[in-house]
Amino acid sequence: MKRNYIFIICFFYLSLLVRAQTDKEFWFVAPDITQGHGSPGGEPMYLRFTAMGNASRTFICMPANPAFDTIWVDIAANSTQSVDLSAFKADIENFPNDQVNNKGLYIKSTDPSDPTLDGGDIIAYYDIDNPWNADIWALKGENALGKDFYVPFQNFWRNDLGYNPDPLSAIDIVATEDGTTIQITPTNDIVNSSGGVHPAGIPYTVTLNKGETYSAIAAGNLGSEHLGGTKIEVTSGGNIAVTISDDSIRKEGCRDINGDQLIPLSVIGHEYIVMKSQLNANDGGERLYVMATDDNTDVFIDGFYVTTIDEGESYCKVITNNSTHVEGSKPVYAYHVAGYGCEVGGAVLPTIDGCTGSNEVSFVRSTTATLPDFFLNLMIETGVDSAHKNFKIIYEDSSTFAIPPDWFEPVPGNPAWFTLKDSREAFSDNRGGGIPSGEVTKVVNSKNVFHLGFNNGDVSTTCKYGYFSNYIENTGEAEAVETSSQLILRCFNDTVALHASGGLWYKWIYLDDDSTSKYLSDPNVANPFAAPPPGLHKFKVRMGRACWNDTGIDIRVQIANEVIANFTIDKPVACSPLDITITNNSEGANDQNLWDFDGDGSWDQITTQTQKTITPPTYHNTSNKDTTFNVRLLAKNQPGCMDQQIRQVRLYPEITADFSVSDSMGCNPFPVDFTNQSSGDTADYRWTFGDIGTSTLVNPSHTYENLGASDSVYTAMLFAESPYHCLDTAWQDITVFPYIDVDFALDTATACAAHDAIIYNRSSGVDTFSLDFGDGTDTILYSFSSVRHLYENTDTVPVIDTITLVGVNARGCYDTMQRAITIFPQVLASFERDPTAGCDSVQIQFTNTSTGYQLSYNWDFGDNTSSSKTSPTHRFFNKTSDIIYDTVCLTATSTYYCVDTALAIVPVYPFAKADFAVDSAFGCPPFNIAIENKSINTGVYEWDFDGNSTIDSYN
Repeated sequence: MKRNYIFIICFFYLSLLVRAQTDKEFWFVAPDITQGHGSPGGEPMYLRFTAMGNASRTFICMPANPAFDTIWVDIAANSTQSVDLSAFKADIENFPNDQVNNKGLYIKSTDPSDPTLDGGDIIAYYDIDNPWNADIWALKGENALGKDFYVPFQNFWRNDLGYNPDPLSAIDIVATEDGTTIQITPTNDIVNSSGGVHPAGIPYTVTLNKGETYSAIAAGNLGSEHLGGTKIEVTSGGNIAVTISDDSIRKEGCRDINGDQLIPLSVIGHEYIVMKSQLNANDGGERLYVMATDDNTDVFIDGFYVTTIDEGESYCKVITNNSTHVEGSKPVYAYHVAGYGCEVGGAVLPTIDGCTGSNEVSFVRSTTATLPDFFLNLMIETGVDSAHKNFKIIYEDSSTFAIPPDWFEPVPGNPAWFTLKDSREAFSDNRGGGIPSGEVTKVVNSKNVFHLGFNNGDVSTTCKYGYFSNYIENTGEAEAVETSSQLILRCFNDTVALHASGGLWYKWIYLDDDSTSKYLSDPNVANPFAAPPPGLHKFKVRMGRACWNDTGIDIRVQIANEVIANFTIDKPVACSPLDITITNNSEGANDQNLWDFDGDGSWDQITTQTQKTITPPTYHNTSNKDTTFNVRLLAKNQPGCMDQQIRQVRLYPEITADFSVSDSMGCNPFPVDFTNQSSGDTADYRWTFGDIGTSTLVNPSHTYENLGASDSVYTAMLFAESPYHCLDTAWQDITVFPYIDVDFALDTATACAAHDAIIYNRSSGVDTFSLDFGDGTDTILYSFSSVRHLYENTDTVPVIDTITLVGVNARGCYDTMQRAITIFPQVLASFERDPTAGCDSVQIQFTNTSTGYQLSYNWDFGDNTSSSKTSPTHRFFNKTSDIIYDTVCLTATSTYYCVDTALAIVPVYPFAKADFAVDSAFGCPPFNIAIENKSINTGVYEWDFDGNSTIDSYN
């Protein structure tokens, strides 16, 4: 039966049953390693995983750091995988100290086919694979979790200064539940976040939520200033895990880190065996630190009493023998600083109390070139079966090597236990008796459980040291791997992974049939597969145990009925956008039908079996090529079994016909530019403009006309077609306002100033006129047939005035007509005369005062005489007896033939002759004469009788 993958959010994953160092679930907090040692220090950093008999899909997450993306690792059965975490160093290393951080790692083994189910057991360890400052931290699963811890540390060597930053020893804590309050009682000062210290002997508390971490750093670098004996206890809340690290300690000329994941008080024991490593005897040699968890704890070495220590105190034993037996009268920690040459590694030793250990351990030898040498720590209680004679190494290619019994020797002080001889601890890099690098190696014993650790390093570079066997007793258990329980509900056609542990041999039977191996892949292994049909089935495993009697454990397997997902689609091939109808024909899905309409992995709709017709949202394909969408149905029954069917919808690219116009409303004639804004893989276009005009251009232009008296509306349409013959249409209305025509006529196009011009209106369709006369004056008119305007030109040159008539209709449409009128300079004829009147033969001076440009003159003096002079002189005659009135006319003519006249009346008085006679021309005084006045045309007389020019008489 096909399963649906459901994404696991690690922040809410519920912890299931966990058992041992080989486990399904791990918590860890990584120490902060100095950057200055190793160029750069603390990296590369790996999580190494080894799957046991069942495959695993393991995830790594940080519950307190939602920004950290969960890492998934697929591990085949009996294989290994490494995850390089160097890129996440800042997220993972527990820095800064003395504050709440979000650096906790949660690791979970899940079923490869369904991450909601448990996967197979795995071994996990954290590996600082730096060429100069390396070690491993063996992750201990459930064995690492607890509420009460004492911290063992070496106190002989100092952390070497001079690096940036300086390396120190540290305790790192991670909480597994929210609201966990932890009390820390330090044995030496711990650096606090404000630059001071948490003083030795004074408890302080820290509260952490799930996945949050805390780092306590020793205030000094001397061995005597380390935090050995510090007590850590949870006062409220859940379990915690503790990491210890002792960075770059100086031994002889070497500097190397050591550390391990700590175990709680519930896991430690009384009795331990220490196997000597290859660490030099100089500068402190190789050291074991035995730390008491209760007062008055007696310590025995190889059966001999050596000292009594109290709670939190440590006894140091310099290791010189190949193996050393250590025992405390009360539970103690045993922390071993081992190594190779002057390079060190550290490990919390597993107790040999009771029946701790494993009957098989898988591990991987590092391939790092700077760690060429590999030493195996192997110890076993031999018993009556001479268990040390039954070790076998199994390689990845299934070849085996039986470890010779003479490679072992008894432990002084406890001869029931055997260890590898010092000369046999080194293993070459090969199969057939060695430990090959880079592949999973399995060590098994068919008679008893054992403890296994290894030391991998070089005499002058670095060293890695750790134990990988179980730290607690395993009385034997059996389970279905996916549920970690003795009851499992699985689906039709599922294969169930069964698993038993804690046994030396296994025998599986099927209880409901005489055929004992029915439905089982192999009844004689710890982890067979079962593939029963629908129904309830009972299996039993019998196992032989190392420390107890043989036992049997039942497992029940319920296989659900078949679910068949089936549906049809009415239009599996079409153009975008597409609406489809789905018909659900599934069988056996009596719970839910989950639909993924677009293949993005998320469920878009949930229906019941009774809902046969489903209408998904509209499909779109906005690319330039046809696209296939996967429509997925996950049909489920009530037990949670499911089947899925995927059908495809082939969707041709969506084309969207669209266009914009330069303007959608305008006056006649109305030119419009069309801009094609269609999208998609459009190949052909066809335009209709609504007025019988058409085009196949991409971006055409078209001119609309409206010769009527009201608005005209045209619908422009764009038809777009793709290479797949998908069609789309866009349209838009174009409004053209009524026709308007502005025209006028002039009475004349040229005239002399001042000219009273007549403008005749010949426009049509106009509601309002704006008339600009071109001489700085204008007017607004609403209707007119003609209008008069006086043009002046007082200049000396012609003036051309442009008459502009603008007509506007009610829609704001306008038209303009312009005509020019030329106004020649004005001619004003005028003159003056002196004198203005006179008697016969009077001479008059005429002074021409006319104005105009380049004038010529014609004088008509009214006496049939004329002159063309500018200012002539003329003599007037009157020989008559009456006054003659001569009309003088001046005609001034410009070069533009503009003419003006000026008139003046010149009175010319009649001819006058003074004459008289006397009766005697001479005589004696007194001489009286008679004077006879003979004057002609006279009326007033002045007489001078004595010739003295004085008027003597008037009459």
